[in-house]
Amino acid sequence: MKKISICIFVCAFFLCRPYQLQHSGLCYSGDDQSYFAHATAIVFQQYPHYDKEFFTMGKERPEHPLGPSLLAAPFVYVFSLVDRVLGSDIVIQRTRANISSSWSLFGFVFATIFYFWVSCWLLYKGLRFHFEEKFAFLSIVALVFMQGLPLFAFRRPVFSHVYELFLQSLLIFLLLKYRGGISLNRRKYLKLFLIGIVIALMGLVRYNNIIMAIAWPLVLIGRPWRKNILNLFVVYGVFVLTIFLFKFLPELVLDHSAGMEGASFAKGYLLAVHDPLFYMRRIMHIFFGIDWGLVFTAPFIILGLGSLLYFRFPLRKALVLISLPLLVNFVVVVQWLAQGGWYGYRYLVFSSVPVFAYPLAFLFRALYKKMGNKMYILLFFIAIFPFLSMICFDGNNTNLTLKPLNDGYFGRGGSDNLTYQLEVWKTVLFHPIQFSIAIFKGGVLYLVYLASLIFRVDSKLPAVVLSRYPVFDLSVFIKMVIIYFLPFVLYWVSGRDWVSVLGCVTARFKKTDSSQEVGK
Repeated sequence: MKKISICIFVCAFFLCRPYQLQHSGLCYSGDDQSYFAHATAIVFQQYPHYDKEFFTMGKERPEHPLGPSLLAAPFVYVFSLVDRVLGSDIVIQRTRANISSSWSLFGFVFATIFYFWVSCWLLYKGLRFHFEEKFAFLSIVALVFMQGLPLFAFRRPVFSHVYELFLQSLLIFLLLKYRGGISLNRRKYLKLFLIGIVIALMGLVRYNNIIMAIAWPLVLIGRPWRKNILNLFVVYGVFVLTIFLFKFLPELVLDHSAGMEGASFAKGYLLAVHDPLFYMRRIMHIFFGIDWGLVFTAPFIILGLGSLLYFRFPLRKALVLISLPLLVNFVVVVQWLAQGGWYGYRYLVFSSVPVFAYPLAFLFRALYKKMGNKMYILLFFIAIFPFLSMICFDGNNTNLTLKPLNDGYFGRGGSDNLTYQLEVWKTVLFHPIQFSIAIFKGGVLYLVYLASLIFRVDSKLPAVVLSRYPVFDLSVFIKMVIIYFLPFVLYWVSGRDWVSVLGCVTARFKKTDSSQEVGK
């Protein structure tokens, strides 16, 4: 995990932009405000009422799912203590003005980065049960760090997809550890209860993963399903009860119609029927489109799917079964007529990555046996497309970002970039200075700014830098230090044998108490 923690730090250093943290707290308008409103309603003891929350999508309550906020709430609470000590008015009422600079919002950012690291840890540990270190590491680097996922941890963290990745990674870890079936000989009902909670959270994080959540107990509890009918009944009972408590019961407390505009809007696209030729064009575009085609933004998912279908390995049946619900996510992408309003086909990628981690590691091992170190050359040429696509995203305000469109390839308007992949390579090959600026807008620029303050030459900085950092914000500096050091702290914590440490501490206390009694 040391190498993976270093990779996460590198992503944080180059992708996270401190000036965005200073100006907006890394919270976008729309969806992000809904997720944060859920979290603050819980933390400041207002839930299920939202009179004191700030959100822009929904009437009496946010229209987005509660799941990410439930997972982030403990961290939001811890950092909200700073706001309470400082006397921030966010404790009383959340507004557009007091949210962006609050420590409560940073708690959500911290939570997302934490779950991102834990997701990588779970995938790595799960793969290590079956593969050598280099193949486990390569699989995670290819699937996670080369396909745009870090953008959702360090550029847009107040969102749902990292939490989707975490829950899917947790379940994949259990599958890989127990090799297809969890032992229920000890603490049976506790395990069944926890599985029910996890799959319920999966459904609450993103509603399109409900089918995936229902399928997981069939894989984890194992066959014969008829023999395990009681166990499945317990799991699904916990699942239904949790969904009812956090989804339907609050809607009964509040107005039934509140916040359902988004659901009605989505149904219009998801239930639309098109002719067969349209679907052929749409699917081809999803794979090969010069905007967000999977061959450019997520090629290792395609390789993982191919490996799953081609090779024979012990967990193949279980992984095939759990990959079938991904068809629901793929249908959502097809029907949505666009990529999702930010980076890549996010509705599909995050649930797919953990599922294809094992098949991709298996493929890498097979390639290494056949090609040796030449395999790395092949992987480099595959990875260069999604890597540059990720590193260039939002690199400027002209050609490397999304633009408001009246009409897309399939008649869907909104924010998009219909030639994004061409713009990336145009910038890399013909405008290297712009490319350098896109890369160095994160930690490098912030270090330059800090150095200019230390040596008192900040007045000589270009106007564009001073517009990013008009004043030095100590809280932003502290937050960035936390972000940069968090992967290494988590790595250190994960490497300690805390049972032994606790035993040593307890023994010392007992020894001290015994010495005091002897002294008396």
